[in-house]
Amino acid sequence: MYVNVAQPFILGRPAAFAIVLIAASVARVTFDFGDGEPLVNVAGLSTTHTYRRTGTFVATIVAVDNLGRTATKVVPVTVVVDPADPIFLFLSAWHVYPNVTRFLAAVAPSYESIASYHWDFGDGDGGVSEVTATGNATHVYSTTATGSWVTVRVTAITVDGRKVSNSIQIIVCNATLTGACK
Repeated sequence: MYVNVAQPFILGRPAAFAIVLIAASVARVTFDFGDGEPLVNVAGLSTTHTYRRTGTFVATIVAVDNLGRTATKVVPVTVVVDPADPIFLFLSAWHVYPNVTRFLAAVAPSYESIASYHWDFGDGDGGVSEVTATGNATHVYSTTATGSWVTVRVTAITVDGRKVSNSIQIIVCNATLTGACK
C-alpha cells in the first residue's frame, strides 16, 4: 500500500490522504489520524481530515480487501500554522493600588503557542523592561511619573518565531497623591 500525503498540513484546513493498492478491490479503509479523534472508516481510497492542533502525529491506515486481507501503513504527519495567517494581540491595563498597574495581553487565534511576551512599560529608555512566559505583567511606576501619560508596548513571540505587537497609552495613577484613580 502506498499513501499519498502532501505535507506539511496546515492547521484548521482539510488534509488529504489518498492510498494506492495493488490488490483485489477494497472493502474498507480505516484511518486513524493520530490526534485522538475517532477512527474514520471509508469505502473508497481517500478522505480528508482537519487537524485542530499543531505538532507531529502518526497516522495509521488499514485497508481490507474483499478477500479479508489487510494492509497497514503508518505515516508521520506534521501539522503547522500557516505563516500567512494573521495573529492579533489584545492589551488591557488597570490600576490595582498606588503606582501599580496590571497588564493583560491575549493572542488570537487562541491556538497560537506563545514562547514569550516582551514588555516595555514606557517609563524607561524604550527597551524591554520585562520578559514573561504568560500574558500577565505588573509594573510599579515611580511617584514622579504620577499624572504622566506613558505608552506601554508588548510583543508576543510565537514558538515558531513570529512576532506581533500592540501598545496602549495609560496615565500613571497614584491614589495617595491624587485622590481616587479613574
